[in-house]
Amino acid sequence: RAAAGDRRLDQVDYWIAECTLQLGRSDEARELFERLYSGWRANRTDGLAPAAIYPAAAYRIGICFLRTPEPRYVHALFAFQRAVRDFPRAEVDAEVAVSMAACYAQIEREDKAVEELFGLLKADTGGDGSTGRLQLDKAVGTLMARLGDQPGNVRARAYFYIAQAAFRRAERERSDRTAIAAQSVGYYERVLAENPPADMRDAARLGLARAALLAGNEERGLAELRRLRADPATQARDREFANRLLGEHYRAKGLTREAIRAFRGEGDGAGVQP
Repeated sequence: RAAAGDRRLDQVDYWIAECTLQLGRSDEARELFERLYSGWRANRTDGLAPAAIYPAAAYRIGICFLRTPEPRYVHALFAFQRAVRDFPRAEVDAEVAVSMAACYAQIEREDKAVEELFGLLKADTGGDGSTGRLQLDKAVGTLMARLGDQPGNVRARAYFYIAQAAFRRAERERSDRTAIAAQSVGYYERVLAENPPADMRDAARLGLARAALLAGNEERGLAELRRLRADPATQARDREFANRLLGEHYRAKGLTREAIRAFRGEGDGAGVQP
């Protein structure tokens, strides 16, 4: 690279950035990836370099934010969303697909993180009138459309994070709570359709039950909890969590006797004694 002087060698610069990232110097790598991405946006690219390095660099910026000692989920998701927008036809590898979904789940934990992300999105588009939520929903929709090309275990993990994010959003937003919670149920169903490992399967079933109850579908939510409690393959910690969810549901409805039995793991076909 030094021998080339000021000549553009974007392919070499990309290799240097990738090696730097793998060496654990994520901030240094991000500067190099940002330089490649900025060159593409300014229409200053290396005609001899493969076109695929530019979308790859845009996505790797997000990975760099996640490889820091304290992952910066908001900035990572912003970088992924920006890459989805600027490179709508680019391939998304498994690491990016799962990382983007995980960031989405993480930021939906609190209003502050969501507001910070939407501020970045608005500043990036120059206030073109589209809301941060609309931009984020479009990016997530694009990601889901691309998951079909990924292995089943990758799809399951990505759907799981997307389902978690939808549930957390439903908890936070009152106006559309029922509809968003119903979306979460659908995402959890996609997880289960991928025949995930046992730990993810049980977590998805618990998530589905919670989302169904939040959506007002009591019959579906309770049925899922009862099936999970009765299944001998359910791990002990997940059965205990199901007992607690069922007990809390009965307690909230004033059904004290049923709540006590649920907390103890009795009744409802659980087949588990306290």
